[in-house]
Amino acid sequence: MTRHGANKGAKGVTGVTALRNKYGSFSTVSAGGPASMTIEYIVVGGGAGGGGKDHTSPAGGGGGGGGVRDLSLANVVSGNSFAVTVGGGGTYGTSQRGGNGNSSSLALPLGTISASGGGGGAMYQGGYGTHGSNGGTGGGGSLYGSAGTGNSGAFSPVEGFAGGAGNSGGGSPNQAAGGGGGAAAVGVAVVDGTGNGGNGGSGLDWKSLGAYYGSGGGGGSGAFGIGSGGTGGNNVGGTGGSGSANGGNAVGVSNGAGGGGSTGGGAPNHAGGAPNGGTVIIRYLGGSQATGGTVTSSGGYTYHTFTGNGTFVVT
Repeated sequence: MTRHGANKGAKGVTGVTALRNKYGSFSTVSAGGPASMTIEYIVVGGGAGGGGKDHTSPAGGGGGGGGVRDLSLANVVSGNSFAVTVGGGGTYGTSQRGGNGNSSSLALPLGTISASGGGGGAMYQGGYGTHGSNGGTGGGGSLYGSAGTGNSGAFSPVEGFAGGAGNSGGGSPNQAAGGGGGAAAVGVAVVDGTGNGGNGGSGLDWKSLGAYYGSGGGGGSGAFGIGSGGTGGNNVGGTGGSGSANGGNAVGVSNGAGGGGSTGGGAPNHAGGAPNGGTVIIRYLGGSQATGGTVTSSGGYTYHTFTGNGTFVVT
């Protein structure tokens, strides 16, 4: 397996080791103990809730997925311990904008790696659109409201992308909402005149293992049951509401996916969909050499998956 030019961190390495991450920059991690190993990690913020509605027509925007940090390798040594914080998902909107997700972090020797929570989906209110919230990814916009921006942590590479814009104006069916942004792609904006909500942005497929993190929720459909709600990113983010339905909840657990926006059809006071909380995953080659989180093995790697706060301890 290609390790992006990084030191493989074999047992017995001491001192300070320079590591090249997959984006070409170097970091150094002190490895002063008698034995070390190389870890890989992903940090995912909590997803955001889909926007609700308290008006007879316009839909709610899709919630943004949690920001994702997948930066580098790090050498760690026996006896090291690292605090892990996992952010919960935001509240789904009930006659209000969706709530932002909470940030997650992994405290490494040279600094803490943080990922921001996703931005909440917009809600149309009192004749004025509300904007999707900014976050690790941006929330989808409602009628007259712009989408939220992503990468609120100002990281390089970015942790996520903007949401999609809602309809720019007009009567039915021009009242659908945009999809929430994803960790790997922007949320999809509404095409005016269709009544269809925008799809959620794609999440990140970490290490090409087929599991997506930070997928955006779909935006709600237009007024009077016209059109369809947007699909959640990677079919993991919540689907936007159609007809007279609430926004769909994110699929699975602890993948940082955003909730779907509420429909624009039916009576007022529809709710957006619930998002998922974030996660922190650490892996290394070989058998178990640490404690913390849920420990599994696959493909020659040991994985430590944290869905709540904890500590990773190298044994």
